[in-house]
Amino acid sequence: MNLLFAQAQVFTYYTQQNEKTITHRILMDDSYFIETQFISEPAEFILTRGGFYTMQESSISVTFEFNSNFDQDGLKQLEFGRNDQWQKVSRLCSPSSVILPAISHLPFRSSAVRDTFCH
Repeated sequence: MNLLFAQAQVFTYYTQQNEKTITHRILMDDSYFIETQFISEPAEFILTRGGFYTMQESSISVTFEFNSNFDQDGLKQLEFGRNDQWQKVSRLCSPSSVILPAISHLPFRSSAVRDTFCH
């Protein structure tokens, strides 16, 4: 298993359409890919789609198991280009950072509960 994807990773990139900024949120593990598209202001859901993927260099080929926009786009497969616009927004836990900074302030009663967030 690739250590980069030992846990699911979350990426974000943005595109413009009709003077609106579309957020693309990508969730990936070592074999599965999910993309959700939405507009933040004003809040608007656009689509979500996902399935198993293969990767070659910076190209990701996804065969969709689901596509909420299928009636409009008919897509069953799509190539995604991974580039510098993708920003990693998830964090990996490591032995030196067992508690994620985002949850370190929460009042956990035991380390076992706290550690669940990192495994």
